[in-house]
Amino acid sequence: MIGAVWLWLRQGRPLSSALITRTVGYAVAALVVIVAWGVVRSVPRHDASRWVAALATTPFSIVPALTAAGLCLFAVGTAQTLGRASLDFPQPKIQHLRRVARFVNAYSLVTTAVIGILFVWLVPAGDRAAWRDAPVAGLVFSAGGAGAVRRLVRAGVLLGSALFLTMAIYRSAANIHQLLLRLTEDGLLSRAMRAPHPRFGTPSRMIDFAAVASLAVLIAGAGQLALLASAYGMALACSAILKIASLIRLRKLRPEPRAFRVPMNVRFAGLERPLGLVLIAILLAVPALALVATGNPAALAVVVVLVVLTALLGASDRAAQRSSTAEAAAPPEIELLTMPAIGFDRMEVRPRNLLVPIRRAGVLNHLVAAVQEPGDRDVVVMTVRLVGIDVSEDLAFKPEPTDDERRLLTAAAVL
Repeated sequence: MIGAVWLWLRQGRPLSSALITRTVGYAVAALVVIVAWGVVRSVPRHDASRWVAALATTPFSIVPALTAAGLCLFAVGTAQTLGRASLDFPQPKIQHLRRVARFVNAYSLVTTAVIGILFVWLVPAGDRAAWRDAPVAGLVFSAGGAGAVRRLVRAGVLLGSALFLTMAIYRSAANIHQLLLRLTEDGLLSRAMRAPHPRFGTPSRMIDFAAVASLAVLIAGAGQLALLASAYGMALACSAILKIASLIRLRKLRPEPRAFRVPMNVRFAGLERPLGLVLIAILLAVPALALVATGNPAALAVVVVLVVLTALLGASDRAAQRSSTAEAAAPPEIELLTMPAIGFDRMEVRPRNLLVPIRRAGVLNHLVAAVQEPGDRDVVVMTVRLVGIDVSEDLAFKPEPTDDERRLLTAAAVL
């Protein structure tokens, strides 16, 4: 699946948001059906009084409870989820985002917890180790039922898991690509990483790096779901805590009113204190620290990787600052108009001319044909800037052309 997604992205064939939404919706519906079927099958087969008695006699300990919460951090989801979803919502986006957040929270809490309970309830104790990396499949195989219904549900599990995993790999590759894009824009990585493919025009080096990184994580975790989930949850917690720290910092630097603010903001010593953001960070940090304190190998590996990456990026940042002056002194090859100077009111062209869109410097045959075609007319060359692919959101409205845009338009101008 990683290879299929890598080939798809390398050829510049992005999946539409509607297709991703429908695919994830089908997978979610399949999981809901499996949960409902498991609940129905479990009612006549088991007595809940045994569980109640076992829980009543089990002593409560805070460290195992926090460790268990840390192992469930993978269900929180990434902090960029709602940001990506907001692109498809009409205004006012806040109302739609609130409904989506409520649904996602309810689904993550109910479905994940119920599947875990049903797995322990229905799967025999001797078979749980074999189904540890595929709990949903183990639940389906152990729940019983009519032969035709059981086969249908098993097929649904296989299909839904494949679709859901494919979409997860695609989203992961997109997140890695956006992260590398931001790092190259900030000068922390070489700009050669953004070099377009000569045929497809895609940032093939970034896509290759994302595929290699995904394979490395999969191999390092030996394909074990428990290790991968722990590492993923730890990485999510660290990422969310850093984003919360950034939001707290931005509130001090930019105190102007916003469309939405996390509630529970109190005033103390004449200043507003973002208590809500701090509590969210604490709720994520405490279980994550419990994983580290108990020696969870996946959590420790994530911490080591983050420390190493921070040191490497810090060294790269210092090197980029030293070389920024020399790069800025290099004169451009051709003078290009900035974005505010380009528009229908500023383009002095005659009617019945040609508008030629270009995207890749190595694919300009259509521009050559338009220029060489006889006739008294103007040829207007244009390109587009794709947010999240060519530039990040921070540089989407920057008037100056990027290096790739300058290289592309220079190649068009010298024809």
